[in-house]
Amino acid sequence: MPTPTKRESTARRWGKLSEFNYYVTGLPLKVIAKRVGRSTRTVSDWIRSKQPVSQWAVAFMRLDHLEYNLMLDQMGARQVSTITKANAKPTEIRPRPAANDDEFVFPNWRQTSLYEQMTIS
Repeated sequence: MPTPTKRESTARRWGKLSEFNYYVTGLPLKVIAKRVGRSTRTVSDWIRSKQPVSQWAVAFMRLDHLEYNLMLDQMGARQVSTITKANAKPTEIRPRPAANDDEFVFPNWRQTSLYEQMTIS
């Protein structure tokens, strides 16, 4: 079996930064560092491309992501969120009415039945 060249052996050692960033997007730096078992400085250097990302770190985050999605599927959480989104009413966005529009005119509080009850007694 031929021995791998230096380029091939280093390519196997380091993971893809884009893949690592995909799995850690939205997670705080401290959480990533705790999951991977490295310092926040090391993880920060990986994200900012100051050091290459270890292949095992990318594989670990990939497996963590897959395990999380599998857990959601087993609990049925995805079905619930899909049903909830399907039944949700779309949010109505209306323009703000002008200050002199009828929506801003308050009813005369003296015409309410509460005012009439207060004055009668």
